Amino acid sequence: MKEEGKIRSESLCGTLCFFINHSTREICRRTCHFTISVLSCYLAISVALVANTTISNSPLLFLRMSEINQAEIDLTIEPAGDSTTYDRFLNCTRMDELVGNAALLTPRINFPGSVLFDRGGEKHLYELIVLDSEREEKLEIGRKYTNGPLNEGECAVHEDIASKLKIGVGDEVTVGVNDMQFFNVYYALEGLMTKDNIVNFEQEGGYKFQCKVGLIFSSLKGKVPSSDEDECFYMEIKHFLKSISGAVPMESVTRPSLDFLKSKNPYQVVTHVHTNHPDRMKIYKNSNYDKIKKEMISFAEEVLERLGFFPTATEMPILSDLESYSMAAVFLGIVMNLCLLYTSPSPRDRQKSRMPSSACKKKKKKKKKTQ
Repeated sequence: MKEEGKIRSESLCGTLCFFINHSTREICRRTCHFTISVLSCYLAISVALVANTTISNSPLLFLRMSEINQAEIDLTIEPAGDSTTYDRFLNCTRMDELVGNAALLTPRINFPGSVLFDRGGEKHLYELIVLDSEREEKLEIGRKYTNGPLNEGECAVHEDIASKLKIGVGDEVTVGVNDMQFFNVYYALEGLMTKDNIVNFEQEGGYKFQCKVGLIFSSLKGKVPSSDEDECFYMEIKHFLKSISGAVPMESVTRPSLDFLKSKNPYQVVTHVHTNHPDRMKIYKNSNYDKIKKEMISFAEEVLERLGFFPTATEMPILSDLESYSMAAVFLGIVMNLCLLYTSPSPRDRQKSRMPSSACKKKKKKKKKTQ
């Protein structure tokens, strides 16, 4: 038994040595052919890996494109009222109570047509966005946005705005808010709504206040659509009412002091409420658009059901944008699968002999001798 094992061992070693020596000679004789074969295999494997990676990550690719166009927001809740009435504001505090643990809500107050004054006193129109940085971070609105919350009395401006107004971090800037509907709501809540104090919604003018530039950003990383980043500046909602409590009218009109706003809850009068699905990335990884749509609509319906008869209108910007990419995703999958099919070996290739060329020559000589 020991002798048989020894013979087998020597036979195996001899076979391996012969195979290594023969392969080395063949590679040295046909270096060019060997190099081309290795490169061909490498190319085929690389194409297959790229195709597989692209197909598996294509849903996230299209999601990223939609987030750039629409911001990283799954569901936007807006007031259902007319834009010329007080019904265009929401009470986020009450909505939090109604929705409960179904979703985390984050409020925003948008002031389009707000004013930033340059050093010469000239007005520049931009959009002021009042937001809650901490809630938006939890909801991953602006996943890659690393700047923390602003302090009281601070605002953050885009670098293009800072360059145009020639301001830097730490500089004081005058902000003007023209949306008198917003202030009229607080007049009414405070019992200050009188014939003399109420202001026509279309009348120019508003309040202006001082604000310190706390941050200059180059990108909001998905908090707003990329096309709107250089046209907006933002403040923290928890400090906003305190910041404007010392504001004065922009025009020479008689209006109540805003000092009473220091004690008010800013979450009770907001223009937009946003939320995201808790497992949004897991859902968006699905390559089937219909399944994504079903999950997102089910999530929105649950939130709205909890709100009950709260007068709201909803918008799902990412879902709407993804619909336009759904056919592109199908086409990309077909193209990549064709690439995989083209680079994979055919059955005929598998049936070909892998015998070394020297062995083939010996085989041919034997055939001639027998003939």
